Amino acid sequence: MSVADRMPAWLDTKTVTAAGVTALILFAVSYAADALLYLLNIPAAATVANNVVIAILGAAIVLIFLRARHERELMERARERAIIIAEMNHHIRNAMTPLVVGVSSDDLGERLRTLDQATDRVDHVLTELLPTAGSAAKPRFFQEPAAASLAPVARARAAGSSKN
Repeated sequence: MSVADRMPAWLDTKTVTAAGVTALILFAVSYAADALLYLLNIPAAATVANNVVIAILGAAIVLIFLRARHERELMERARERAIIIAEMNHHIRNAMTPLVVGVSSDDLGERLRTLDQATDRVDHVLTELLPTAGSAAKPRFFQEPAAASLAPVARARAAGSSKN
């Protein structure tokens, strides 16, 4: 088992690189300050350990912020999935509801028209709402399919069944 397999998911290569770069920058700034102190006759030996501690603390702070960001992203993705599930559940159930009434009808034309309407509603949900599901901040329960978005085959079937 490699070291990468034992590391937590939030501690990926980019996170470690960001922490390392931050540590190097903090070390360089601290070292430059030490060089200035050396010019002022303050011994460098007293400040090297200080530079290392500053770099380690800086890297730790960056890791804390990056882990918090990772957890926020996980929560946001979970929230988006919950919204998608709620929307799809609502709209698919609404699309299937007329089938319960339509099946009990003796008129074949009415049953076909009800089936076409349910098919069009499901098609609308899958082609219009689902691709844009990540863009919604809250579930969109009250959007109805526009007449222009109905599938052409279903419109033709509906027009044909209304002639009977």
